[in-house]
Amino acid sequence: MDAFTIAIPFNNEEKEVTILPVQQGYVMKLMVTIDDVEFIYELDDEGKWRAIMPGDLPAKMPGNDLLQAVADELDKYLS
Repeated sequence: MDAFTIAIPFNNEEKEVTILPVQQGYVMKLMVTIDDVEFIYELDDEGKWRAIMPGDLPAKMPGNDLLQAVADELDKYLS
């Protein structure tokens, strides 16, 4: 699958994130780039998207509120 970009409403502006769907076995995961940091989003047991933190945490880490805003938008966009 090809990468795509969506706009995330956040703090009265739109933040663009790039999403690359990745098939791992039977599971679809999303590689999401936020502020030049890659996160893996996967579905939890309730069917909601959640972010998996990268192994090496960058100095400029997006806040949890932005990560949650991305997850919420993925729920809307992909359902």
